[in-house]
Amino acid sequence: MLNLHTSNRLETLARNLVETVQIPLSSPLQPELIVVQSQGMARWLKLQLARHLGIYSNCECPFPRAISYSAFRAVLPDLPAEMLYDPEVLVWRVMKQLPALLDEPGFEGLKNYLSPASDSRKLFQLADRIANLFDQYLVFRPELVLEWEKGGGNHWQARLWREVSTLFRQQHPAALKSRFLAQLDRADAPAAGLPERISIFGISALPPFYMRTFAALSRRVQVNLFLLEPCQEFWGYISSAREQEKTLKKQGKGASAAAELHLEPCNRLLASMGQLGRDFLHLVQDAGEWQETDTPLFVDPGEHTVLTCLQSDILNRLVNYARLGRPFLLPELGNYLTINGYEHEN
Repeated sequence: MLNLHTSNRLETLARNLVETVQIPLSSPLQPELIVVQSQGMARWLKLQLARHLGIYSNCECPFPRAISYSAFRAVLPDLPAEMLYDPEVLVWRVMKQLPALLDEPGFEGLKNYLSPASDSRKLFQLADRIANLFDQYLVFRPELVLEWEKGGGNHWQARLWREVSTLFRQQHPAALKSRFLAQLDRADAPAAGLPERISIFGISALPPFYMRTFAALSRRVQVNLFLLEPCQEFWGYISSAREQEKTLKKQGKGASAAAELHLEPCNRLLASMGQLGRDFLHLVQDAGEWQETDTPLFVDPGEHTVLTCLQSDILNRLVNYARLGRPFLLPELGNYLTINGYEHEN
């Protein structure tokens, strides 16, 4: 089951999470799993749970990579307890293998950059950048890495990857995900080690790799996504003024055709600064059928200050950031405050 909880207030989502975890798991020894993206969020969340419940224990807050590998081990029992692939170790493997390949065709650019070869600092910095790039490939372009391992690609990145991945070729996230999805499709796939419930909290964006993994897990596990959203209406298809201009230019049409192409006016802040949130919103939609909460979790902050006016307009997807003619008592900002092209007197 995929459950979606959305709100514009993190505190509201935390209270909703409290209601979710109050439903006991089948075993009192089974930990509650809440996936987060930072240790700061984990500490804040545990304090919120303790504040609302009086005391709260046996709660684990793993990162997406760790919870994914735990799920892989539950479905693929042959995996070792510790993941053989480690991004931090990959840096040193790249640093070890790269010098031996510098004289081969295709590595001329790297060889010129590392000259003279006696400077190990440049080698470490380059190895760190390459290892980070490989790690991003495993999450965002897993099919590319799998193609390299089959012999595809003759450029330096593919050849270097084939050298550094010899020890964990079947243990890195891209390879494990393929085996995991194939095994999970089988009716007799083992599921005893899977958790009973997984909650994803306070994550503003996830790579498609992890979203598809959680969507696949939802066939056997209850997956709850607590998503912080600035707008209570669907805003996945809004576009900024620059994006609208590009769309009209690509279609060969003037500004008058904006309505015809459904390029409706919208809040400028939401359109220009919410690209990552819009992409993640589409990713969440594509992950599967979500069951949303019946109780509305959005809270209008009101219009007492300029900040709350901005928040309220974004929440309701209003075009103007503030109401014309509404006075604001903000002497520290000067005699006039310009917001979205409108001037307001104190």
